[in-house]
Amino acid sequence: MLICISCCSRMSRAFAELLAAWLGAFVPGVAVEIVAEDFDSGPGVAAWVRRLQVARVSVMCVTSDVIAHPWSYFLLGLMHRHTGAGGMVAPVFLDVAPEDVAPTPLHM
Repeated sequence: MLICISCCSRMSRAFAELLAAWLGAFVPGVAVEIVAEDFDSGPGVAAWVRRLQVARVSVMCVTSDVIAHPWSYFLLGLMHRHTGAGGMVAPVFLDVAPEDVAPTPLHM
């Protein structure tokens, strides 16, 4: 089973690395991939979409600095659209209160 983890900042990258290590130790046989923050190139986005299509679970690491990041909602939409059939998309929050995401798509 493949789990793709998305992060949009250095803080969320550190969170993603801890989450990936925990998932690898907690769920035997799971493959975890962390998506790089650099989506400025078309090939980077296309390669990530191909990985999402085979993923069973997609996780977005949401920290306070990610909420204002311009790519975060685009990535969330890509994850929702391209995660494999029957897959799940899950934002995971670290030090973020419900009112912090209330005016954003992450509130859903």
